[in-house]
Amino acid sequence: MMKNKFLYKNFLERNHIYSLAKNWWKREFKKQIIGKKTSSGKKINSAYTFNWHNENGYKDGNPIFTVFSVSKQKLVRIIQKKVENEDNQDFIEISAWLQKGFYSNKEYEEEIPELVISLELSRNSSKIAFDWIKRWFDDQLTDEDLERDFDERKSVSA
Repeated sequence: MMKNKFLYKNFLERNHIYSLAKNWWKREFKKQIIGKKTSSGKKINSAYTFNWHNENGYKDGNPIFTVFSVSKQKLVRIIQKKVENEDNQDFIEISAWLQKGFYSNKEYEEEIPELVISLELSRNSSKIAFDWIKRWFDDQLTDEDLERDFDERKSVSA
């Protein structure tokens, strides 16, 4: 595995870098998810609503990016964490879980399935995150898959 290059590592310290990181997530989502075929051969459509759900203006990375799939009625929330140890580039800091999240617009608030990914943003962690997102929208991701993926990564980095 190649060394882990961190992206936007000072995003919590500088507003400009925080904005760049937010925009990176949206751009990469469009590039890697919209219009791509899933493992089942279905094309992922472009009916998504991007929300930042951080109305209070907090720039703490939770969330840095959220997206709601209209057709799948599913949410994705990305929590970007501060890079704690730049020297350890062999370790990928990422975890994920499935839960019930809330999607709201002016007319209603609804509880729907949500994939939450928490990570230190790097080239390697973003590859894992987008793999999980694709599988989530393809109905091919469960809690067991996330645990197995975590165990496999742990054994590779050990």
